[in-house]
Amino acid sequence: MSTAFDEYHSLRSAEDSINARRHLVKEGYWPGGVAPDGYKLIPAPNNSKRKVVTVDEERRSFVERSFDLALHGDNTGPPLGVKAIVKWLNVRGMTTRNGARWSIQSIHRMLTNSAYFGDYYWGVNPAPSEFREEQEPLLLKIPAIVTKGMFDDVQHMLDLRNPKKGNAKQVSSSLLLSGLAYCRECGAAMTLRTGNGNGGHYRYYYCCSAHRGKMVCGGPKIPEKELDNAVLEAVRSRVLAQDHVSGLVLGLQRRERVRAASASKELPGLQSRVSAAEASMEGLWASLRLAPSLEADPLFQRNVQRAAEELGLARTQLSEAAEACGGVVEVNAEDIARFRSLLIRLLDDENPARTKIYLTSIVEKVEVGTDEIRIHGHIDDLRKAVVNSTEGSGGIDTPPVRRYVRRWRRRRDSNPR
Repeated sequence: MSTAFDEYHSLRSAEDSINARRHLVKEGYWPGGVAPDGYKLIPAPNNSKRKVVTVDEERRSFVERSFDLALHGDNTGPPLGVKAIVKWLNVRGMTTRNGARWSIQSIHRMLTNSAYFGDYYWGVNPAPSEFREEQEPLLLKIPAIVTKGMFDDVQHMLDLRNPKKGNAKQVSSSLLLSGLAYCRECGAAMTLRTGNGNGGHYRYYYCCSAHRGKMVCGGPKIPEKELDNAVLEAVRSRVLAQDHVSGLVLGLQRRERVRAASASKELPGLQSRVSAAEASMEGLWASLRLAPSLEADPLFQRNVQRAAEELGLARTQLSEAAEACGGVVEVNAEDIARFRSLLIRLLDDENPARTKIYLTSIVEKVEVGTDEIRIHGHIDDLRKAVVNSTEGSGGIDTPPVRRYVRRWRRRRDSNPR
């Protein structure tokens, strides 16, 4: 009996402690534990027995520097990955608040912690208990060190560097057209080759399949600076021409408005179609429950397959129509003009790694031929870049432009070199 009572008392104390800490979070107080690096605890103004979170000004610079390195690098190269940030900080003698060297886990935890833009979640990974119902994490608003836009941009960069989701080398490469330039002759990627001669060092783009011999591909070989400058000039003067951008973006908006109006009329019919398909599937399963032998009947199996395909198609069309009715994000001519001037300025950045970030926000592919260059992109991604530029800064005085988007090209025009 004593052992059973001790067990009950222990469980009860744990529940009371959790409930008390949840109450503290709901009241806006710190629930206990160590605050993230960059913050410190101070007595609450209205209750000296409670603690609230404030920014530790002595540690703020470490947090801001880590996010800036992840997003823009150190002005001498491309944005840094987690491991490179750890090395950069440790080489310069910057330590954690406990005086320890930075580790990959500590930097990754910092860069992925939503507390740094003001949203601290308590109870995200609670210990499982058969005596406690699962509860949603609680949000505690705390002072922000970085903006939400900058935090989201860093998450995007980390996602791009994930080897399971993409080619991380393309993200970290300082080559401006890495992952963008392809040979028009054979479709292979253009890679960098170097050479020495006449007292100089030469860098040029070369079709990677041409490495295997002229019989495979006799594609172009172009000096790095010449191709980089040609692409940037074409983007500034032709892709970002006011009439060209306005025609693409505003034309897409008009088509989306028409699509939204049409989808709103289609919704009732699609909802009825989904209901009918669900009723058909339910009828088939009811028949199977009454007569289990039907499972081996080829005709019954075909009917189930057709009903499942119809239900899947109906749900997909209903989802697409509902998404189309969700509203069109509007931009106007002033937004487009502001985006143009801002992006043109960013493309002239002295750091080629930053230039690459903004170039790849609107360009998906550059086809390089012997006599012309053809640049591809997607209209919707161009519009998203315009929208992002109107929503403010990602922690710096530049818009949160995204990487690796697709196909803006409207007609089969090209940009002669």
